Amino acid sequence: MKGGAWTEKVLHRFDRGSSDGGNPSAGLVLDSKHNLYGTTLNGGPGLYGTVFRLASPSGKSGSWAEAILYGFKDNDEHGADPMSGLTLDSTGDLYGTTNGGGGGFSGGNAFKMNPPTRMLGPWTLNVLHTFTGNPDGNSPAAAPIFDKLGNLYGTTQNGGIGTNCSFQGCGTVFELKP
Repeated sequence: MKGGAWTEKVLHRFDRGSSDGGNPSAGLVLDSKHNLYGTTLNGGPGLYGTVFRLASPSGKSGSWAEAILYGFKDNDEHGADPMSGLTLDSTGDLYGTTNGGGGGFSGGNAFKMNPPTRMLGPWTLNVLHTFTGNPDGNSPAAAPIFDKLGNLYGTTQNGGIGTNCSFQGCGTVFELKP
């Protein structure tokens, strides 16, 4: 019936433990095989958030299977607390940001995750940029986007050189070039 009520089906319930993430706060991205990818703000193997995949069921009555692709740790170079959604490129690489972490004083990272070269190998995470606050911004929290040349764009919540938003700055719009 057009305009009628939709039905809901829970695909996964997060547990926020060391084997699962917790508090997903961003959108999802869908690949060509109907797998969903996303982030959790906390939980997971490193306790500071995850990148996860929900694999679509093989049949109509099957269940979705979660896999943790990466677990963030506090105060390492890869960042912590991913609040953003992910962006998927045409080769299957995932791009996102962490709201904090990155080693020392850092305001988060922009990262790229490559799928395994073998079917069951691990995904690899590479930091594309570490935000420092001033002048480049800190605390990115939105999914990045691409232009047709492969440049990556996004925003930060704080940092930059604006002075009307307390000592943290008013945020930035950034471009990262390959």
